[in-house]
Amino acid sequence: MLLPQLPSYWLDRHHCDTYVDIVVPCLKLHALNSSSRAKQHSITGYCSCHEDCSGLCGNIAVPTDPSSSIENIYTEPQHIVASLPCHRVLLSAASTFFAALLSPAWNEARCSASVKRIPVVLSDADDVPAMIALLKCIYTGEVNLVPSDLAAVTVTPACSSSSSSSNDSTQDYLQSHNGLTAASAAALSCSSCSCFAAVAELQGSLLSLCWQELTVRVLRLADQFSVPGGLQAAGGKLACLFSYQLSWRTVLALLWLPAAVMQQPMLKELRQMAINRVIQDMKHLDPCLASAFGRTILQHLPPDALATLLGSDQLALLSENTTLAAIDVWLAGPVASSLAAAPAPAGTSSTFGVCIG
Repeated sequence: MLLPQLPSYWLDRHHCDTYVDIVVPCLKLHALNSSSRAKQHSITGYCSCHEDCSGLCGNIAVPTDPSSSIENIYTEPQHIVASLPCHRVLLSAASTFFAALLSPAWNEARCSASVKRIPVVLSDADDVPAMIALLKCIYTGEVNLVPSDLAAVTVTPACSSSSSSSNDSTQDYLQSHNGLTAASAAALSCSSCSCFAAVAELQGSLLSLCWQELTVRVLRLADQFSVPGGLQAAGGKLACLFSYQLSWRTVLALLWLPAAVMQQPMLKELRQMAINRVIQDMKHLDPCLASAFGRTILQHLPPDALATLLGSDQLALLSENTTLAAIDVWLAGPVASSLAAAPAPAGTSSTFGVCIG
């Protein structure tokens, strides 16, 4: 159930008792990094890596070593790029995640000030607008974002890369809230990166950000941070569309959402809408394989969506060989390469295939 709408309290710095600090990887290092973990262009709008396809749905790759400590999770320099004034009673009521962070047991030894600060760590800086939209949804009950919302949260008193004193306070903050050692906290607070200047680029990109893509990102973050009201609001906004009105970025993003998220009845309908769009536009498979755009879409489909397409009764083929050609195209794409490179679970074969019903 959504909370009562309280839009007048959104970004109210005069009566807030909590600040939500959004922490993201160092933007400059992401832009300059040329290693295999560097961000690559993806048709879904999310970052993707050479090594795995987790970036297609914005998830953090699972560490290969289960014994890794928390210090190994934050291997990249991170910065607090935005700080939003909030109210703990609303955050606690809207999310079990925030309720746990604001509980007395959590804050007793971490922060004695009357105004609490809680960190929200995002794996992708492109999710910052969606996180702000999710927090706004807690107050308004709607998923939307305007440039003035981003402009109001770019000033972050907890972090500044131009002052050594504030840089020290940021190290203390990250150390106390993330349980890191002093060395790890210092690595996270890389003073050579001007992340605040890069936030202005997010304001400019908001104008070109499709509201459907923003809503899907909010949908994923609402599940990640346990905000059922945001999940309901984002799902309801997309459910008002017909399948042909979904953009291809939105279709692929919906298909790549975690399976656990899509088990809810409303979200099952959204996934079916995305599947219907794939079948409607790609049922004539031969012309799709002849076009660069069609091949690109096919290569970015998850395995279960590809199997649904190739097993559909609506599929029109000029030859039986078209199905094999479609599988060959998919196997040559980034998704298949990522799955092939991923370590297989214990007791299973490292090979994989596509099941066609």
